[in-house]
Amino acid sequence: MVDGLMEHSTEMVTLFNCLTIDAKSTGYEYVGFFGCVAPVGQIMNLKMVGVSISADGSFVGGLAGVNRGVISNCEVLGDIDGGDFTGGLVGLNTAGSSVISDSLTRINVKAPELVGGLVGVNKGSVVRCATSGSVSGTSCVGGLIGDNTTALTVSDCYSLCTISGHEFVGGIAGENSGNILYSYAAGRVDGNDFAGALVGEDHDPDFVSCFWDSNINSDVNGIGNGSDPNVVGLTTVQMQQRSTFTDAGWDFINVWDIGENQTYPFLRTHLPSDINKDDKTNFYDIAILAGHWLDEK
Repeated sequence: MVDGLMEHSTEMVTLFNCLTIDAKSTGYEYVGFFGCVAPVGQIMNLKMVGVSISADGSFVGGLAGVNRGVISNCEVLGDIDGGDFTGGLVGLNTAGSSVISDSLTRINVKAPELVGGLVGVNKGSVVRCATSGSVSGTSCVGGLIGDNTTALTVSDCYSLCTISGHEFVGGIAGENSGNILYSYAAGRVDGNDFAGALVGEDHDPDFVSCFWDSNINSDVNGIGNGSDPNVVGLTTVQMQQRSTFTDAGWDFINVWDIGENQTYPFLRTHLPSDINKDDKTNFYDIAILAGHWLDEK
């Protein structure tokens, strides 16, 4: 399922109640459906429903404890209770060419430190990913990423997670040293020190067109230890209007969509040009379009 099957199919494989791990009081590390994804490894098109993990060691994730390769179009739904470096999808996304893209979690995840709804600690790239559910811990607690340590890009992501912790608590990242582009947070953030609706503690990277819901988090700033003109708090009404984001340069043709005045922005599953939904835009799509060119229905 890691390489062979996924190379020949773009349809998602769904596994129900496929993973239950009870590793409390063992100290086991690298806990997940996969312990570690190798640098040449690829995991694609996999959905896991009903994941249940309980562990006290480090590097815990619903899909993988550590990712050194490529993870794309994967989902994890369930509950995770881990040690440091715990994420709903991956515990640690390592530096270099490690990439997580087009993936999401609906997860309740908790750990002492370095815990995120998607990734505990990120040193690679994270693009077009989303989280919902809850994330709790003590330090470096984020709706998407616990500690974003890289200068690489986190782009086109969002979190709806409810987040709680003591210090370095944020809607997207608890602690951040990387660049965050075209992303938003719309979940309640509760923390004591360095709590921010988007980022808990920021170490002066670049932000581009990032937003947070000021109705949900009226008592915290976007950034726990400062501010940035590209991190903007908006009302729920504004956050549910397409023009808010298109005016800020967000791609609502290929990446984002919205239910006007009804939903926050969400990521498109397929490109609009992918008419037959095979995850490719090619002559088959053009043929379908041509065949219906003069249809009035």
